[in-house]
Amino acid sequence: MNEKIIKSENDELSVSFQNVKSVCVCYSIYPLLQFLLLMDENMIKKHTCYFFGSEIPYNIRCKLPCFCYETRPAKTFFDKIKRIVTKIKLRITKDSLYPFLKDADFYAQDFGYLSILLGNRPYSMLQEAPNHLNFVGQEDSVEFQRLKRKSKSLKGRIESFLYGSIAAGYDGNNSQCKALYLTEETNAVVTQNKIIHVDSLKSLWEKSSESKRKFILSVFDLTDDDTEFLAKYPILFLSQPWVNDCYIKEDDYVSLLKEVFEYYDPKEIIIKCHPRDTFEYEKYFPDIHVFSKPINMQLLMLVAFNTKKAVTFSSSAVDCLPENIEIDWFGTPTHKLQKQTDDMAFIFNRAYNKINWKI
Repeated sequence: MNEKIIKSENDELSVSFQNVKSVCVCYSIYPLLQFLLLMDENMIKKHTCYFFGSEIPYNIRCKLPCFCYETRPAKTFFDKIKRIVTKIKLRITKDSLYPFLKDADFYAQDFGYLSILLGNRPYSMLQEAPNHLNFVGQEDSVEFQRLKRKSKSLKGRIESFLYGSIAAGYDGNNSQCKALYLTEETNAVVTQNKIIHVDSLKSLWEKSSESKRKFILSVFDLTDDDTEFLAKYPILFLSQPWVNDCYIKEDDYVSLLKEVFEYYDPKEIIIKCHPRDTFEYEKYFPDIHVFSKPINMQLLMLVAFNTKKAVTFSSSAVDCLPENIEIDWFGTPTHKLQKQTDDMAFIFNRAYNKINWKI
């Protein structure tokens, strides 16, 4: 009987089912970067199977031995029904499809579609974004209260029955989560009775070997040319994938951007797209340069990239920037959003300029 092999699509890495020791579950590249920095190079390349949501860009996931599932929000009624059926099917078949799940160590973003893979197994939670638990794991936060209501609701109970208990108790807020891997301290209520590991990305990067650093840069396709290109512009606008994530209508997003860009010389500003953001900025702002390669700000900072000023609506990425970089913060435009976002409760740990909306 032939041994089953998981290959990266670029054919550079492979791992047999029998050799899988850890499973990494990610929808976004911040926890993927965190995982790659936490693990040794041998584990990363030879003993890990990666399960990615479709939000992980192809040019990244093709370099790792992985399985990818369509996890972007279903928009039509037919797509929503199809998604429910495929999730139930995955729950029933996961252990026969991926027998290594039984004995592997899990490191996961623990919400949504792929949380089904966890079943009733213990796992360690990877951090979704900087300071994530500081603004979704507090008892008075919008997200914490929403989850609390969901766990008691009929919908929450049905989802827990169909997909597993984590469906209504993610972000570590369940008994299966045994450890939290964080990049900063937090007093979030979900940390109670869990093993807490706190390591900044910077400290993990500094502890990494030169060969592992090079491998990580190759996975994310970050080059010296990229950092030199970005450094040409003294003002960096950090976008957010609100149109992709159905938080805002396209015309409302454009009107917000127009107001922001009025404050700056178009020759001095560059739009640095969020890794999930596919909005066509060039279509509406042809005079402003755009950097659309899916690289997170935290990785750029690890390779000593610098700028004079960062501008954003409410991207938590600015909180990782050193104090010598000035921050213009416009804030979450609640008057334009179709639904609430997690970052509405974001708490700054550094100085910034608050810019008030006109529209």
